[in-house]
Amino acid sequence: MKKRLFDFLRCPDCKKELEVNVFDASGDEIQIGILNCGEHFFPVVRGIPRMLPSSLSDHWPEIKAAAPDQIPASLKRLFTRQNNLDSSREYDTRTKANFSNEWDNHDVGGKTWGMELKDRVQWFFLDSIRIPKEELNGLVMLDAGCGNGSQSVAYTEFGLEVIAVDLSTGLEKGYEYRK
Repeated sequence: MKKRLFDFLRCPDCKKELEVNVFDASGDEIQIGILNCGEHFFPVVRGIPRMLPSSLSDHWPEIKAAAPDQIPASLKRLFTRQNNLDSSREYDTRTKANFSNEWDNHDVGGKTWGMELKDRVQWFFLDSIRIPKEELNGLVMLDAGCGNGSQSVAYTEFGLEVIAVDLSTGLEKGYEYRK
């Protein structure tokens, strides 16, 4: 997760700004850590902020293993809890499971919906927005529901800064693909 993302992220529960406790980073990218607003906690695992209600419990073993010996004061309450790491928000986990299954069956950058990546970018993006490629340079784009992120990566070739979000685990493939 690039530190620049903090300009855009807010706590999904209370909408406050988030702070981060970094457990592992490489340059300006956070690989593992905890995002928090002082009240709610969300993990960053394998470079991706996980902000679904079950994310903390889903990734707790990785977070706990990477945590420093001296837990920061802002995280003491989190690390001393015995049970119920989940947020009070609920969501239908079937959506995440179904889309994860779908994106696990698509190769990154390969054919999706019977189309090559280049054709998908042209058809679903450039033809739809009707903005010349040259005018995209320097703009920020939200790709909500990005799947495995291969189109998100392709959009950066036009100079766009792309924030890619998805419920599915396919985003992990995209995170690796962008490198």
